[in-house]
Amino acid sequence: MKTLITTTALIIALGLPATVFAQSVAPADTSAAATSGFLAAQAMNQMLATDLIGHDVYARRTPLDMAAAGTMAMPSAAMATVTAADLDGMDNVGQINDLVLSNDGSVVALVLGVGGFLGVGERDVAVIMNEVSFAASADDPKNMYIVINKSGDMLKTSPMFDRVELMINDIAATAPATADQATAAASDTDDASALTELEAFGKVVFEEEIGCIECHGEFAKGDTGIGPNIQGQTVEYIHLQMQSNEMMMFDATDDQLEAVEAYLAYLKANKP
Repeated sequence: MKTLITTTALIIALGLPATVFAQSVAPADTSAAATSGFLAAQAMNQMLATDLIGHDVYARRTPLDMAAAGTMAMPSAAMATVTAADLDGMDNVGQINDLVLSNDGSVVALVLGVGGFLGVGERDVAVIMNEVSFAASADDPKNMYIVINKSGDMLKTSPMFDRVELMINDIAATAPATADQATAAASDTDDASALTELEAFGKVVFEEEIGCIECHGEFAKGDTGIGPNIQGQTVEYIHLQMQSNEMMMFDATDDQLEAVEAYLAYLKANKP
């Protein structure tokens, strides 16, 4: 586990209640920064993003009932410290890859890298801060635990966080579409409407739920340099790879695999 500067510094930096921890920190002297516009050093109530990036994240196997708690701050208050017994009810689900900030500088979400094996096949999931709790180790207060109020199974079916889609949407909103772009958009719409219900479900599984797209490419042609062309492959092939290929370390239901098979057949026929 990564050791952070202080647990209180992290809580203050992320805009969470400092009362989560039984510690107190004197306010930083910002008079010099106020006059010069520069910081000479990190204060006790500040932290660096590098203190968070790469930190392990734990998920409760049984998420708390937020509605019954009555406030989203309740999980943090309940997790002031983490004991070995608490960890028995949690799973290490990944590490923090990035932070999502609003335009006023506040942290909106933690981007977690989940799934995969040795970084291959990993996908990003952004968990909003209302679902995040911070706690100190009961054995060593210098050690930080970051806990999300989502189970590991919920993360497997959560939407994949897509930085590129956001940038494309921002550009599209400020630029008129060309004739080629309009044709491409119409083609995408036609493709989506041409999918059967099973193929459409397979597309979601392929792109988001399992994330096959990361290794095999948008149309499963194997053009990423990681995985092979799997257009037209069957459930039996996928099962074989899951058993023999250590890069395919994921869980999938029979319904998901059947849907992926249908979608791969569609890609072979329509996107060769």
